[in-house]
Amino acid sequence: MWVRADAQRDTGFWIWAAADNLRVLALNAIDAAQQMAAAMPKGKLQ
Repeated sequence: MWVRADAQRDTGFWIWAAADNLRVLALNAIDAAQQMAAAMPKGKLQ
């Protein structure tokens, strides 16, 4: 991540950042699967 002062504004700055969307999606999928597994009925189904 880079942070640079804005040349035209005294209190301004620019931020350059990158994120890995695939990792975020994978973590969300894991969380959803864990929540679904925890919500499954225990024992015999009728």
